[in-house]
This record gives sequence, structure tokens and C-alpha cells, in this order.
Amino acid sequence: MSPERRPSPSRLLCDLVDIDSVTGNEQGVILFLEDRLQRMGASITRYPMGEGRYNLLGSIGSGRPIVCLNAHADTMPPSGQSVPRSVREKGIVRGLGSCDDKASIASMLLALQSLARLELRGRVDLLVSIDEEVSSNGVRTCVQKGYRCDFAIVGEPTGLAPVIAHSGLVFLDLIAKGTGGHGSSPWTGKNAIVSMFELYRDLDGLVSKFPVHALVGRPSTNLGTISGGDATNRIPDRCHATVDVRVMPGMSVSDAIERMRRLVEGRDGEFKVYKRGDPMESDRASRLLDAVLDCESEVLGAPMPPRGFRGWTEADPFRNLLGADTLVLGPGEIAHAHSPNEFIELAQVENAFRIYSSVARRLLGGGSR
Repeated sequence: MSPERRPSPSRLLCDLVDIDSVTGNEQGVILFLEDRLQRMGASITRYPMGEGRYNLLGSIGSGRPIVCLNAHADTMPPSGQSVPRSVREKGIVRGLGSCDDKASIASMLLALQSLARLELRGRVDLLVSIDEEVSSNGVRTCVQKGYRCDFAIVGEPTGLAPVIAHSGLVFLDLIAKGTGGHGSSPWTGKNAIVSMFELYRDLDGLVSKFPVHALVGRPSTNLGTISGGDATNRIPDRCHATVDVRVMPGMSVSDAIERMRRLVEGRDGEFKVYKRGDPMESDRASRLLDAVLDCESEVLGAPMPPRGFRGWTEADPFRNLLGADTLVLGPGEIAHAHSPNEFIELAQVENAFRIYSSVARRLLGGGSR
């Protein structure tokens, strides 16, 4: 791929979708992207995450400021019709990862290619992270290993609306204990499954009192899995559950965890956090947001209003660890992500490419080489 010849968004996206990159198996798509970045003249940096796996950074230009375009390479496992093979139809591409998150990768790669023709006053990066869907440690690892930037656009399916605030998350592993006995005399023991329901009810009540956010909404809990007991006529002495807790901007995840821990352990339950991410909120008075709104006016005819996002994204480490001017913006609709028939409208991929490249030019300036 040379700076003089841009591939079609549909062909590039199909190539990406056709490479299996379920979390833990991202190497194929990372190597594909590394090859194309090298061919356009980008400098390459690898940020390892375990043996044989790494986040990929491709950079054009030098110095500061640094504009980072970030998207994740990994996908959820196949489900229903959403298999890792692309299907191109009129105006859309179907396939696993087409919406989340390979449409953003394709748009960002095309933007970087167009920017490679310019003399930039600063640097533009494409940071492709891995393991976002499971550990969410891709960008965090890069930051811990020294990565820095001044502006960050995180590509997730937002329908091209700029997201300036999103929720934090805490995934909990809970155990409620009981005492066994014969099911014909349930009063002789303590039913751990009933105890878990009571514990979850109280946990949900606690979380409901956490702060509400004007753009993102109210905090929430979801009892995702539950298991306990081994026979209908035996009182279960142990019950295991996992709970998804969403925390709004204005409250730290650490504070939320401590409050939940006190409640659970005060009822003799076992409490473990196995995934966490902080809420993100950016200033409305932002050079990046101003640039995005101006560029969307040019590309779309009118800017998309800034909004909140119920999900967690890797905007968290950019904003909370680096203090970078950060927002989330990408092609596709969140309702299509993780769905059994995932797809993306190609018009959004093309518009995202134009917005990304226009925003970078506005922030970094630069003329033709």
C-alpha cells in the first residue's frame, strides 16, 4: 500500500474481517496491519503482552503534539451468523468484527495513509490494541511501557457521534455460603442460592445510590451468571454468581469496589474483582472536540451532538492515566456489535476516514510534501 494509491474501504475491511482475531489469536491481523504500515513509511513500535502477542503502533511524522487514533484488533468469538468471513452486500459488510472494531481500524489506517503525504507539525499514531474484549489491558500496557500522546480518538461503534463520557465497569465474582441438609426440611439448613439472591438484591440497592451522570445515565448491576446446588432434594451450601456493575463518571471505581466489598463481606460472602475499568469524562471545552465538530460539519453537513456511552472503552487509560484530550468516535452502531449478524454500513467507514484525517490535519497542520 503506497501513499499514492488508496484501497477501497470495502476491500480493506473485508481483508481485515477475513483474518480470524478472536481474543488471544490477534497475531494474524496485527501482522497484516504491520505490513501495510511499513509499506506506507510508518515507523513501527511493538508493545508486548505476553509471549508472541503485542500491541502495534504505527507513527507518521515526529515531535509534538501527538494525535493517537486507537482501535482494538480482537473480536468476540463467533455467534450465530457472525462468523469470521466477510460478506459484501450493497452498501454493507457483514462478518465477525466488521462493526466492533475492524471498521474503525480500516478508517484509521486509510486516514494515516492520507496523512503520510503531508508535512505534519507533530505526529499521528495508529495504536492497535489487543485483548480489549477480555482483559482490557491493551492500551494500559502501552502506557505502562511509556507510550504518550496529547490527543486520542478511540474508535468504537458510536454512529460517528463524539462520546465525551462513558461508564466504568466492575466485574464481580461472588460466593454465598450456606449449610446443607435434606430438601424435605429446608428450615434445618441455610440455602446458599436464596442467600445469593438476597445478597444481590442488597448489592443492587447499594449501587442504585451511586452517582447518576447527565449524559451516561444511572449506575446499574446485571446478575450475569449464577450456579449452585447439586440436587433438587438437597439444601445447597454454596452458590457462585458473577455481576456486571456500571459506575458513572463522578465516582471512582476504587470507591465503588470498597463499598461493595464491605457489604458482601459483612454478610459472610466472598468477593473478588476480576475486571475493572474507570469511568471517562472529557472537558466540553476541548480542542479535540472543537476540531471534531468542525470536521463533522464539513463531512456530514452538520455535527453530531456529543453524548455519553453506557459501555467502557480504552478511552479510560488515555484520559485517566495520560490526561490526554480524549473522546470516543467510530463508525457503526453499538447495537450491531457482539450481535449474531454483525454488520457495518460502508458509508460510515468512508465518513469516519474523512473525519479522522481532517481532525488530525486541523490539530497538526501541514501541507503537501
